[in-house]
Amino acid sequence: MKNKFKFFGIAVVIAAIVFGTVLLFTGCKETENENNKLSGGSVFKSVDEFYFWLEKQPANTAATAYTAKINGNELNGAFLLRFTNKYYYLDCSESKATSIDFGGCATLIGIILPNSVISIGEGAFSDCTSLKEIIIPNSVTSIEGGPVWGAFSDCTSLTKVTIGTGVKSIGEGAFSGCTSLTSVTIPDSVTNIEGRAFFGCTALTKVIIGNGVKNIMGAINYNGEVGAFENCTRLTSITIGNNVITIGKNTFKGCISLTNIIIPNSVNEIGEGAFSDCTDLVIVTIGSGVTKIESLAFADCTSLTSITIPSNVTDIGAGAFDNCTGLTSVTFLGTITSDNFIDCWYPFPGDLRDKYLTEDGGIGTYTTTAPTTLDSVWTKQE
Repeated sequence: MKNKFKFFGIAVVIAAIVFGTVLLFTGCKETENENNKLSGGSVFKSVDEFYFWLEKQPANTAATAYTAKINGNELNGAFLLRFTNKYYYLDCSESKATSIDFGGCATLIGIILPNSVISIGEGAFSDCTSLKEIIIPNSVTSIEGGPVWGAFSDCTSLTKVTIGTGVKSIGEGAFSGCTSLTSVTIPDSVTNIEGRAFFGCTALTKVIIGNGVKNIMGAINYNGEVGAFENCTRLTSITIGNNVITIGKNTFKGCISLTNIIIPNSVNEIGEGAFSDCTDLVIVTIGSGVTKIESLAFADCTSLTSITIPSNVTDIGAGAFDNCTGLTSVTFLGTITSDNFIDCWYPFPGDLRDKYLTEDGGIGTYTTTAPTTLDSVWTKQE
């Protein structure tokens, strides 16, 4: 009996070795045919076939990345490529795949996506730390994300993104942690930008938000509710499209290099903490359509010296301008009732709320010479 088991075990081992050898080299014969050669690369039927070929090649660097073309219609099986240390560039333009997944492929330098792709799913390119540029074709309708991974989260070498004109939504955390991304233009086709979409993109300096966007949201994760552009610490230029309705919670929180913001007339709500901790923010223009400024919306904007509250604003939340230590002039163009001018946490430093709500208060400009304390005294200008 022992000999039978021993013989059986040896047979299994031999079979595994033979099968593994066949599997390892089957795809490589295909690439030896000169008809399959590309300029600087080879043609493969699948991602796995390319992996087995790649593992036979000498070690290389990002500057000498291998180039290959994948014609297969399945681009979701990049599991093996996560374990290679060879750098490569992929042309998938002739594939008919509708979805794609290369998440965790740390040596992927670049990829041409096929026009058949309609969605870039959660984590599809997350942690592709060598990926430098991506062009998202017009066939794609959604760039997805979630509480853990976004489609391109933590692609730390990504410097340039071109978003196709078919994209309608940018999901939670889609580009979060892309610390080399310097600018982004969101096309008019996009209607929603979810929370954390560009969170922590610390090299981002310029953002253009298209005219199709209606909502810029926050997202709840283990850090609390995180804004779409929160902690983009080098962001200096933002163009907000003229159809945006809601600027959600913490949207631009911690954008410490931002100096000027124009909030278009289409916006009716500035969310909680939306511009909080924007310590270099000097000029804020609030559009005439705004009706509500949520709590902490501009808290800790220590460089802000003046603000005009439009006539349609009927609600100002607790601490909306808390710790704005440079704020010396506030102009109210409309009427806010005491019930909607929240006093549980000073919306403005000092006695400004109280002065506004007096019989002699209301519409007008109020100034102070000492905005840095809760005891600061405001005076209405004649």
